[in-house]
Amino acid sequence: MRIRSILIFVFVFEFLWSQDSASTKSKSLREVNVKAQKPLVKVEAGKTILETSNATIQQGTLKDLLQQMPGLVLDNNNNISVKGKTGLRILVDGKTSQLALSDLKSFIESIPAGSIKSIEILTNPGAEYDAEGKAGIINIRLKKDKREGFNTRLSAGVGTMANKYNLGVFSNYKNEVFNLFGNYQFNYSNQWFGYSENRFSNVNNRKQYYDYVASWRDFDRRHNMKAGIDLFVTKNTTVGYTFDYNINNGHGRNNNESPSQVYDENRVLTAKFLAYNNGTNVVHTMTHGLSFGQIFDSSKSEWTGDLTYTNFDQQNNNVNENFAYDANSNSLNSQYYYFEPNLTNKVHNIMFKTDVVLPFKFAKLNLGLKNESTFNQNSYQAFLKDYGKERYVSDLYSNDFNYNDNVFASYITTSKTIGFMAVDAGVRAENTIISSNNPEVARQYLNFFPNIGVAMPLDSFTSFSGRYSRRIDRPSFNQLNNRIVFYNRYTANVGVPNLQPEIADIVSAQIERSFMEGGLNVSLGGEYNIGRNNIEEFNFIDSVGVSYFTSGNIGKSDLFSATLNVYFRPTENFDVNITPQYLYSSFYTNFNGVVSTSEGGAFQFSGQLNYKLPLNFKLSLNGFLNTRMIWPQGNSDFLGSINGSISKSFLKNKLNVVITCQDILNSNTWVGRQNTGNISSIGEWKPETRIAWLNFTYNVGSKINYRRKELEKSERVKSTGR
Repeated sequence: MRIRSILIFVFVFEFLWSQDSASTKSKSLREVNVKAQKPLVKVEAGKTILETSNATIQQGTLKDLLQQMPGLVLDNNNNISVKGKTGLRILVDGKTSQLALSDLKSFIESIPAGSIKSIEILTNPGAEYDAEGKAGIINIRLKKDKREGFNTRLSAGVGTMANKYNLGVFSNYKNEVFNLFGNYQFNYSNQWFGYSENRFSNVNNRKQYYDYVASWRDFDRRHNMKAGIDLFVTKNTTVGYTFDYNINNGHGRNNNESPSQVYDENRVLTAKFLAYNNGTNVVHTMTHGLSFGQIFDSSKSEWTGDLTYTNFDQQNNNVNENFAYDANSNSLNSQYYYFEPNLTNKVHNIMFKTDVVLPFKFAKLNLGLKNESTFNQNSYQAFLKDYGKERYVSDLYSNDFNYNDNVFASYITTSKTIGFMAVDAGVRAENTIISSNNPEVARQYLNFFPNIGVAMPLDSFTSFSGRYSRRIDRPSFNQLNNRIVFYNRYTANVGVPNLQPEIADIVSAQIERSFMEGGLNVSLGGEYNIGRNNIEEFNFIDSVGVSYFTSGNIGKSDLFSATLNVYFRPTENFDVNITPQYLYSSFYTNFNGVVSTSEGGAFQFSGQLNYKLPLNFKLSLNGFLNTRMIWPQGNSDFLGSINGSISKSFLKNKLNVVITCQDILNSNTWVGRQNTGNISSIGEWKPETRIAWLNFTYNVGSKINYRRKELEKSERVKSTGR
């Protein structure tokens, strides 16, 4: 199946290539100037880029934009995978987000979509990037107004049922001496979710069926503030300061009307549970950042430095109360269940890095040093209660977990053009020191991460590129913390303090060809990822039927993907961008001597269509579909969604109005199946869909042209750092 699918991709690509071959044979590589149009989604070897100005859905949050990225899957637990791989490092403007590390759900729902310039997925990055993230890096680039003079952009939007809305103000004043900027955004969301699961377990010859039903609403208020100044000290020297402050205030409650039910091996009902949940999650994130940039005219060398301090503070409380009844709806007070965890999580992060670019005649060298220290203090207090009694603190489930890590890194890369071939190579060294009040967590290790890449034109319209790199996936803070968190009477999570890092080697290749003077661009790429000492999620069950999900170094994986990206613009009024992908996954797991394998192929398809209507209206449609996706101990069913928008500009393009609808066909329902020996389950996750938005953007101000040119750092230096 894998070979046949690859051959189909190759046949299509070769057919398109042959259409222009006669016209390119007689032309020199240096003589042809191809007029290319900019694709909506750019796919390169080991890289996918989405410019948000081209996205169908441009309001909401980062989560709404991520769901438009080709090959990216966001599951029911807000876990992100790309090309079938999990373990991604998330950066914002090249710097690590502590909110993403500590609370991914809050992070992807906290950054307003309107503040994002582009999203880059780097599945095979070079040594100048952090090696963390076996599946690669997601780099979120935020908008920064570079127009001179005073400029302000106002935005406002409202979602269906009038229970979702956002407001934003983005201002800057820039002259020859400084650029002063400030942003404020507010986002409110009232959204419902539903989840159901049918689970069968068999442990110690005790067979049990458990049918779980949950439905709840999330109420989230998010404030995002950013201010800063760039000082142009000289024409080649820039000093900057940035202050970010984010507040996420979330509240959720259970709306269950149907009970969860427990059956014996003969499917005879033994108990019913009505669950009542009420939880709050408040997160404050504050970051101070200093930056410095210098260009030396004599050598064209560049020197940059960054120093950031981030303070993350989370307060989380969740009341989980289950009332039990027998088959005849009589109360079972002995099976009454109450679990209330109170979590306080405080994180301090200090990061310093410096990068130097040295352009020599023989090659270009890039060197860098970085040190990042993170200090975590996690206090977890669990309350239990018997039926009709007062709650009490549980010594069994409460714990305090302190976790500190320091990663010191250095790298060197070089790039050189040899004839028509561009070559880059490098190596990164990272020394990791971890300490904790739990001695099982403490460790120290040193890793080296090489990379090499080549790129060259094959003819006037065709280019080839290939890359190799090594990545690491370190256990997260939450995976190492051995606290036990109950989500309902029969489901809990537990950490594993002795988890070790996972190493992955990635090889990518890409061939790209342009037709019709850039009106048609076709690229075909493949990527192979080999994972060792894999950190995989698995389930185990105790003697009373409670299912625990956790992680372990229990496997290895071989993942292959083939990606075809086609951008076609036959007229000025119409363009389409489609990205079909084929994924082949092979997983091997071994837990407590039980060996299992999971392998198979899957297809992913994503695409976007834009059409300019009369009177300057613009119609945009985008969508995705995934066939049966494979993971280490299960799979997910077919999943797809279509989004649409229509927009128009007024007042000489100062006012832009957009109407959008997410998941028009109401098809975004995630269904997952898992089989881990003594546990098998089918779960269905359904978020609120068919959400319509009315969004306004208004620009105030005009560009003033000064003689002085703005000092710009190279894109490579901007994007470095962990």
